[in-house]
Amino acid sequence: MHIFIKLITYFFIIIFICSCLHNASISNFPTNSNKINFDNYSTQINKKKTPIWTFKGSNQYFIEQKKIIDEKELVAIIEKALQTRGNHIVSNNIENKCIIGEKGMSFNEYNSITGVYYRIESDKIQIYIKTQITQDITGGAGNNLSKKLGKLIETALKDIMVKNG
Repeated sequence: MHIFIKLITYFFIIIFICSCLHNASISNFPTNSNKINFDNYSTQINKKKTPIWTFKGSNQYFIEQKKIIDEKELVAIIEKALQTRGNHIVSNNIENKCIIGEKGMSFNEYNSITGVYYRIESDKIQIYIKTQITQDITGGAGNNLSKKLGKLIETALKDIMVKNG
């Protein structure tokens, strides 16, 4: 009986360790913004009449704003926001309009990977942010990490809008 309890204990330890490994990886993220349905997200924003729309209970965030800057400035804002949130840039593909950052574990957040995808049209900028944690047995973070990043980007865009009049 004692050996049976040890075997069960080892079994649960192995399951626990395996469940902590890689819920997400960079290969799970699209490498091209063409794979993001910006029009669908835009439609949902316009139905709600709010400048920002978040999926409830997930780690996605979408921003749609008037075009006030060029692509080079937008990429700089996205990179700075990622770095401010503790990410290092893993991939920055301007041709595919995709920036991917990776963040190590901190005191109050798990390791995570964030993909930021953007589309610039003649009159508006659209940004889709998706974050996934890489190690977790609880099934997900309790807060929307993409929203935190999105708020930084949105604030930077608003600051530029105010500065430009």
